[in-house]
Amino acid sequence: MTIKNWFFLVAFLLFFFGGTIFLPAYYTYYIIAQNGFWALSSLVMVVFTALISYLSLDFIAGKWKETA
Repeated sequence: MTIKNWFFLVAFLLFFFGGTIFLPAYYTYYIIAQNGFWALSSLVMVVFTALISYLSLDFIAGKWKETA
């Protein structure tokens, strides 16, 4: 792999994991801090964050297995 390919790979992974794991986790933290854990909006965000994180990791693992 060239330097250009490595750069694009790292940039893609940063944006991918930032947008699918870290950003939803931050918003979940913010909603829990504002409303408390047992509020409906907080519970929905916890489920949403867990689902999005699982699906994004499953996608990356599936693509990894295809190329290995």
